[in-house]
Amino acid sequence: MSKTGYWNHRVFKQPDNLTNWWYTIRETYYNENGDVHSYSAEARGVGAESVKDMSEILDWMKNCLDKPIIELDKNGELVIKQT
Repeated sequence: MSKTGYWNHRVFKQPDNLTNWWYTIRETYYNENGDVHSYSAEARGVGAESVKDMSEILDWMKNCLDKPIIELDKNGELVIKQT
């Protein structure tokens, strides 16, 4: 692990009302200990300078589907920090 931390894409789930969850993919930033320290406020779309670059970004995003889901409360705050 680098001393400056790192980022990746992760799936987040957040309640949209009392009975349903809303899932998004967000950029997630980690500190040097691997703990989540921040994340994008909204879901991320895909934009790139080429289709090849876009394909690479989509592969990165797809990889996050195999990682634990990060849960947010109704206010968008972390419930459990997972790496």
